[in-house]
Amino acid sequence: SIGSVFHHFGPPPPVGVEVPIGLPIDNTSVVLVDDQLRPVPPETTGELLIGGDCVGLGYLADSDRTARSFIANPFSDVLGERLYRTGDLGQFRDDGLLYFIGRRDDQMKFRGVRIEPTEIENVLTDVPGILDAKVLIDGNLDQAQLVAALVSDGPLPHDLAGRIGAT
Repeated sequence: SIGSVFHHFGPPPPVGVEVPIGLPIDNTSVVLVDDQLRPVPPETTGELLIGGDCVGLGYLADSDRTARSFIANPFSDVLGERLYRTGDLGQFRDDGLLYFIGRRDDQMKFRGVRIEPTEIENVLTDVPGILDAKVLIDGNLDQAQLVAALVSDGPLPHDLAGRIGAT
């Protein structure tokens, strides 16, 4: 599933006003849990788990990742036999709506696409001469750029972008 929670609002809220991510769609349940998979109370940050008709079967040709992300549903009041661990952190607030807080991991959203910066960092550190790398997003929205800070043991090759498949 791509979208499992939605929030409808009227005119754009004033700048600085936090917008909820909403509530689960039909035939979908959401539960926020702690590290021991226990539901957390309102106003407490927990990992977002999704259950119901929208939960997929798993990751294609990746049984290890599937086992980590798709778990048996231990909750009688949550739809579905399995739950999907999104890695997203959220809070149900006093208004009853769900708010996005962050991620459990280093995954980032860049121009609408989720990326794993550690995968890019690993490719960079495979280049001879690069000892360490850190990938981050610089700028906002359409002006954002994916950038890397590099630690090297000397001058970097002039064709570095070509070596890693970047532009």
